[in-house]
Amino acid sequence: MEHSITTLAQQLSLQPIGSPESEGRAVRLEVKRGNEQRALLYLWPGGRARRVTRALTEELAGQLFAAPELLDSDVARGWTLHAHPEGIPLKSWMRAKDIDSLAEIDASSKRHLFESMGVLARKLHSLGSGGLFGEIPDAEDENPTAAEDTWHTFNGWVARALDRYSRSIDSDTQGGAWRGRIELKESLGDLRHELSAFHPRHPAVLTHGALGVEHMWVDEHCSEVVALTGFDMARFLPAEADVANILWLEDMIASDLAVSAFYKGYGAARTMDVQRRERFYRRLSAFEALLGERCGEPLAVSEEALVKLAGSSVAV
Repeated sequence: MEHSITTLAQQLSLQPIGSPESEGRAVRLEVKRGNEQRALLYLWPGGRARRVTRALTEELAGQLFAAPELLDSDVARGWTLHAHPEGIPLKSWMRAKDIDSLAEIDASSKRHLFESMGVLARKLHSLGSGGLFGEIPDAEDENPTAAEDTWHTFNGWVARALDRYSRSIDSDTQGGAWRGRIELKESLGDLRHELSAFHPRHPAVLTHGALGVEHMWVDEHCSEVVALTGFDMARFLPAEADVANILWLEDMIASDLAVSAFYKGYGAARTMDVQRRERFYRRLSAFEALLGERCGEPLAVSEEALVKLAGSSVAV
């Protein structure tokens, strides 16, 4: 894809700056437009460009100043062009400082960084879904729930997802070498039972779905998150789904200080009820990483850790 995105930039009369970089499943290339304005060109696999364009409409993330403006796109060819945000990706900042883990960042910087993550996450989650759950429909759809995987109820969306995960396990996609298969089947049964008595406390909002060091852009001192990119995993889900992803799958729960700072910025108390709900969404996120769209995507945690996170015994 790296060669393809360079060729694509030339076809679009964009001047490449530097080399292509991986960002999640996409390849990103910094470019200059004819007016010398810097921009980011993304080449997306599969149909992910469509979800990005749906998430970044004026009605949704267009209200979130930290999401770089969508300048142009071609869903059929799988590319999007965005205004260049301020700062640099957190992953790039860590690489330049020879830092392998967020746990290695000094306490003061970590506190400011995680608090700003909370502030930005809260702003993102202020964008409502109009009562829908799951896939973001096209704005012009007269019947939004006619779209695949778009539901009027949270429980309907989760039940469909659990069925999909169960079929993936039964099909033995790992060629018989997958450790933890029995544990995952048991965890699916637990989640189905828990779902019968579980109802989201808050309505669905726009969730990013993959908030990690690749998609968070920071200032030069790494004291503040200034922009969010990605959005190819964006969905309409309760906000706790994003929070669980941030704290668990992206391995940002490295310390009590970080979690406390995040919730301070988010403007919420991490009560026992909140922790219980985090655990439910953490398990859904782990299944998504093992069996869903994020399957095979590089994460901060191992497959063995994901199997444990999908279970019910992990302490919060």
